[in-house]
Amino acid sequence: MTSLTRSAMKEPSMLIFKIPNPREFHVSFFFKLPIHLTIFSYMAMAILIVSFWGKKKKEIISRSRSRGGKRERERAISIRFSGESSPSMAIISDYQEEEEQRQPGAKKPAAASAASSSSSASASAAAEFSARFDPSSPLGFLEKVFEFVAERSDFLAHEAAEGDVAAVVRASREKQKQKQKQKAMQVEKERERARAEVEAAAAAAAAAAKKKKVDEERKVEEVEMKDAEEEKKSGAIVPNKGNGLDLEKYSWTQTLQEVTVRVPVPKGTKGRFVVCDIKKNHMKVGLKGQPPVIEGELFQTVKPDDCYWSLEDQSEVSILLTKHNQMEWWKSLVKGDPEIDTQKVEPENSKLSDLDPETRQTVEKMMFDQRQKAMGLPTSDEMQKQEVLKKFMAEHPEMDFSRAKIA
Repeated sequence: MTSLTRSAMKEPSMLIFKIPNPREFHVSFFFKLPIHLTIFSYMAMAILIVSFWGKKKKEIISRSRSRGGKRERERAISIRFSGESSPSMAIISDYQEEEEQRQPGAKKPAAASAASSSSSASASAAAEFSARFDPSSPLGFLEKVFEFVAERSDFLAHEAAEGDVAAVVRASREKQKQKQKQKAMQVEKERERARAEVEAAAAAAAAAAKKKKVDEERKVEEVEMKDAEEEKKSGAIVPNKGNGLDLEKYSWTQTLQEVTVRVPVPKGTKGRFVVCDIKKNHMKVGLKGQPPVIEGELFQTVKPDDCYWSLEDQSEVSILLTKHNQMEWWKSLVKGDPEIDTQKVEPENSKLSDLDPETRQTVEKMMFDQRQKAMGLPTSDEMQKQEVLKKFMAEHPEMDFSRAKIA
């Protein structure tokens, strides 16, 4: 039996054991220790057992995992070499693997060496390739590619390599053709869209121009209708191209200086049968023995000495009257005949150079006033009055001109 000395009991930090029989130590030791030391000893043993079992479990798990990975590699090797050699040479058993682990210096079988060579070949095939591509010389780039393939693999050694490369080239060419075709179709679509936009814009512009033309024609018609209504109300007639009037028995035209009268007569009429009497304010024209064609008081006075008549082609009497007042348009040849609207007289611009400066200025002023009235705008006199009013308003800002009117 184990005995504990009294000195050890008095001093717990120093324990001196006497073991007469080692087999009975594990029984007598715990019964002879104090209660707190006994509990502590049980806890320490439990901790040691748990830690030992955890380490053992980890070793078992790691060993099973390594064995499973090796078995998977063996299956891959057997599948890889199944077409090249017999199954007995490709499959490596677990027993052989364990033997290899036990004997590191032993030689590997042929299948394992083939697998290692294949794995090294696959590892070498994953090498990187870098080269500079020059668009002007693509064949040089392809040469480098094939050199790299020849160095890293035995692909070019196969008889079907040339056909495979040609197939890749054909596929790339077809793919490029498809891309070019799609690009051409896209460009054509863009052109069609642009053409459609241009046509739509042209159609819109044509429609706008047509509408504008129709509006202008409508405005012209409205102006003409308005002028016709005014003519009906006033009795004035639009002058002919010569700024005169074409009547049933004769016609007349005018400039600011002269009036030309044309009287048709029977073909073959002799000059001695013509009656033409021109006075300062009266005129008579006709044939002997017949009623006069024109007879009456002239619209304004003329210069008899500067007037004359002639028979042209024995079928028409032409009379030239020189106006006394060369600053005014005539409304009719003789009083009582239909009158023209002098506001619509259009003198020939080519003949303005023949006038003296004062007369020319007056004619131009009259033409300007006629255009302004036709457009419903103020005449030169009205514009001058407006300028005077504006100047007066600027000089007298204190006055109220909101109700002022130009008289």
